[in-house]
Amino acid sequence: MKVLLLFYLISIFSFSNDPVLGTQLEGRASYYGPKFHGKTTANGERMDKFALTCAHKTLPFGTMIEVENPRNNTRVVVRVNDRGPYSGSRILDVSLAAAEKLDMTRKGVINIKATIVGRDGEIFISRPSTTELIFTDNTPLPLVEPPVDKSSLLKKRLERKNE
Repeated sequence: MKVLLLFYLISIFSFSNDPVLGTQLEGRASYYGPKFHGKTTANGERMDKFALTCAHKTLPFGTMIEVENPRNNTRVVVRVNDRGPYSGSRILDVSLAAAEKLDMTRKGVINIKATIVGRDGEIFISRPSTTELIFTDNTPLPLVEPPVDKSSLLKKRLERKNE
């Protein structure tokens, strides 16, 4: 019994379901119709058509996703607060406010490109095409290490060794 408990505890702390920042998704997205405004979402919040939120089947609540409409290059950052979509091969359902920013309300369903840019409701990376990072007060360490010039490290080691 103790072995099982130990294995269980190790497995809990060994695996993380945090999304990897910079992960890119491609697929189709739809948006919530007006009848969903005020309904309870999967995380317990009320659906707010004016908020920049979305539904995804598996990403943790609070995951921040930059969604791009590749037809017009418009982008919006949304926060996962619901589960779905459960229709067809869609990967996201976005709020009406997000749909308007993406200029998708006329079509209803569009192809999108999306990038995970944050978690817990906070944005950590501004754009995957840049190395610029945005940190908040409670970010203890950078999520991406800056490149290291290995030749200068080797020089320093050799200098120390020769001293």
